[in-house]
Amino acid sequence: MDKRVFAMLALGVFHSAALASAQQEQRQISSSSFTQEQTAVYQAFFSDYRRGRPQPWMNVAEVTDILQPDDGDYSGCMKGFPKAPPGKIIHRLTEDFGQQNHLRIVDPRTHKVQDPQDGMRKGQPVESAVAAGFNTGVLTLSEIIFDENHKRAAFHHSFYCGGLCGHSETVVFEKRRGMWKPSKNSCGYAIF
Repeated sequence: MDKRVFAMLALGVFHSAALASAQQEQRQISSSSFTQEQTAVYQAFFSDYRRGRPQPWMNVAEVTDILQPDDGDYSGCMKGFPKAPPGKIIHRLTEDFGQQNHLRIVDPRTHKVQDPQDGMRKGQPVESAVAAGFNTGVLTLSEIIFDENHKRAAFHHSFYCGGLCGHSETVVFEKRRGMWKPSKNSCGYAIF
């Protein structure tokens, strides 16, 4: 692997860890559950995210993260969204929410992900090692930010399935004919 690519990956992992640590210090868990509108956006996301995937159940982190858009997001895919400091309130996903959406609610600090690298080191075939990583990986959702008219919603999701296995993206959903649908605007997609 090119040293520059490796350095960029390492820097990205370090930045993500530092950002997660800073977010941990400033967040407060809400005593209320998601609103109907938030639930509808997440349900539309799960439906779109699962398309073409064989497993109906997914592991999802038990609490949301804080969405922190940058200037590029606000001038791009989130143009027209209110520019406000990141909120401090996050939500704990309930078992009911998990059941309704075919989710296993997990604590990412204690949940065991089967890293594909470990499986391959032990002689497991690549396809089976990657499948084990995907099946045990953890999806984390951020809080949702709505535009002023509540016609568009943005949030971040990341999926971790091992050291070099995962992806993340900030997505925008639009309300069309009363239903939330994925927008063609994405704030960028990263694979790690």
